[in-house]
Amino acid sequence: MTPRPYDTSRRAVAREETRRRITEATVALHGERGILGTSYADIARRADVSIPTVYAHFPVLDELVGACGQHVMQRFKMPGPEIFSDCPHAPARLSRLVDRLFDLNSAAEPWLRREAVESEIPLVRRFHENRREALRAVVRDALAPAFTGQIPRDIEAIACVLLDHPSCRELTARLGSDGARAATRRALRALLPVRNRAR
Repeated sequence: MTPRPYDTSRRAVAREETRRRITEATVALHGERGILGTSYADIARRADVSIPTVYAHFPVLDELVGACGQHVMQRFKMPGPEIFSDCPHAPARLSRLVDRLFDLNSAAEPWLRREAVESEIPLVRRFHENRREALRAVVRDALAPAFTGQIPRDIEAIACVLLDHPSCRELTARLGSDGARAATRRALRALLPVRNRAR
C-alpha cells in the first residue's frame, strides 16, 4: 500500500492561520496592557494555543513586536497627499488633516498612549520615528500651497506638534473632541501667511 502524500499546502495554511491568531491576540493585548504588561502566556491564552506554539512562531520578543507593529501601522495608516486631491488651498487642507488625524489618533489611542515608557524598546522607538516622519510629510503637503519655496522649519515643527498624538489627546481631554479640533484649526491657520488664512 502506497503511503498518502503529505499535504504541505494544508499544513502551511494551518501554520499561517495560527500565526495570524497569535498576532491578532498580541495586538489586542498590547492595546489593553501594553507591550511590557503582556507575557507570552497571556498571548497563548488569548490565541488559544500553547506557550511553545507562540515561541515557535516568534522565538524572540523583537519578532513579535515587529509583527504587531506592522499590523497596527496597517490598521492606523497615516494619510498621504491623496487626501488633498480636491483641496488646492492650505486652510482647507489643514482643516481636513485636523479631522483625519484626530480620528486616527483617537482610534489608535490604546497603542500610542504608552509611548514614553515603551520607546525604550528599539522597535517601538523606530515605529514612532517612522510615524512622525509620515506625519511631517503630510503636514508639509498640507502647508505647501501657502508658501513659496521651503516651508519655515518652525512653522512645520509647530504644526507637527499640534497634530501629533500627545497634543490631540491632551486638547481633547481639556476641550472635548469638537473644541479641540476647532482650536487646532485656528492655531494652524495662524501659522499661515496672512494672505492665505481666509481661503
